[in-house]
Amino acid sequence: MTFNFTPKQREEMVQCFGASFTDSLHVRLVSYAERWRLTNITLIEYYSVNCLFTCYSEHYGDCVLKIFGADYEWYIGEIRALREFNGQCRYVRAYEYDEELGALLLERIQPGTTLKMEPSIERRMSVFMDIWRNSHLSPHDIILYKSYLQAAEEAAEKTWACGENPELRSAAMLMISVCRNLYDRYSLRLLLHGDLHGDNLLKNAHGDYIIIDPHALIGPPICDLGRYIANEFGDSNKENSASITEFVISRLSYSLKLPRDDIIRIFFVDITLMTCWDAEDGTADLDGIRFAEKLLRFEVSL
Repeated sequence: MTFNFTPKQREEMVQCFGASFTDSLHVRLVSYAERWRLTNITLIEYYSVNCLFTCYSEHYGDCVLKIFGADYEWYIGEIRALREFNGQCRYVRAYEYDEELGALLLERIQPGTTLKMEPSIERRMSVFMDIWRNSHLSPHDIILYKSYLQAAEEAAEKTWACGENPELRSAAMLMISVCRNLYDRYSLRLLLHGDLHGDNLLKNAHGDYIIIDPHALIGPPICDLGRYIANEFGDSNKENSASITEFVISRLSYSLKLPRDDIIRIFFVDITLMTCWDAEDGTADLDGIRFAEKLLRFEVSL
């Protein structure tokens, strides 16, 4: 069995994953094809933190083969979480896995349209809240996963994220304080997605939305709300991002019966956390933090 990539595909993979990963890919594909009885393996030309292929499994039918990139260890939680959920709680089903080298054989979600593509904000919120209510469980072994608070603390401590930007450093320190406050008041510790938003919810053939790409963190379920709010803010036009975000916060608070103050808190935590990550490649935009911090200081008792 041979796999031939075009010069452009190889160039993109080397740029994204490195030459060593790209050179080893052929051997790994042959191995997975033999072990998991795969045919029709075709590269999905989407270059991110992992390499994706559509394929056909003799045992499971149409699948997606996901091979993690060079920084795979960060994503070991995804493999463990998908094994733990085992198709429950609306999560994509993982049929096979390679935890040692970092690969998953997943069910293929078709048509795979993201919730973000739904034009109605009312519909997006309705779907999201329904999924959020049913997307958490108690892990068998909590120590296998990083906590949401730990992830926030680590991001705030990265010198590349905040060290050269006093405004971001100040926001990151406040983020940790706010996050600890939430942790103290919400004692439930469940397995969270950690990146639950419209791009990670895919529509299947029955019109239901399936959850993909968990970051697999431990914490109270309220911590799985912030990323959705932050993405609604970021996806909105600048002219109406504030009004849309305040609508989302109010609707989540009312429908989920959670204090508005705490919804604002987790929005601030997540949009600051996202900005810290963005700062790694120098693209951090502080507008979201400024807006969230304004809500926090004017509406919430710190």
